[in-house]
Amino acid sequence: MHEYCPPEQVQSEIDNFLRIHESHRKLNPAPELEAAWLHHEFVRIHPFQDGNGRISRLLMAYPFIKAGEFVPIISTEFKLDYVAALETADAGDLPAFANYLGNLAAARTDAAVVRARSILDGRTHFRHGNGGVTSKGVYYPPEGKPDAAEPVRMPPGRPAEDDSGPGPSGIPDPFKPPSPFD
Repeated sequence: MHEYCPPEQVQSEIDNFLRIHESHRKLNPAPELEAAWLHHEFVRIHPFQDGNGRISRLLMAYPFIKAGEFVPIISTEFKLDYVAALETADAGDLPAFANYLGNLAAARTDAAVVRARSILDGRTHFRHGNGGVTSKGVYYPPEGKPDAAEPVRMPPGRPAEDDSGPGPSGIPDPFKPPSPFD
């Protein structure tokens, strides 16, 4: 069980949090280290009854955005890893949590590079987070959704090449990273 700041000390702890963060910023720390500290310290203070985790993840994103880097995404698939990484910070190993966040951000960067290379190679077939698919400049909403009846044309000037072919239900297969054998 985590111990949070007693309610009567929240204001002084937040004031201290802001003062320490300002002194950290002057040192220009690596984004993952600043993000780990902001996230962990805010959760430790726990100033609100609800939403502390969401706000701490927004604070975590700030240093990455400020540095022009991709923000780590904590997906439900890796929630247990995230909690374990937070617990290492609770145990005093903040650099391990920083490394975890840095690795998540690096994975997002790698995925963006793969996607960019695919676009530059003329492969424009993508599966969206909502389950929809864009193929040959046409967006196909996910099946079973209210807007699934009509495909949505992408704006003119977008590349229309697609080499993946149709998949089940006539919808092209999901985006696949380029193979070295292509």
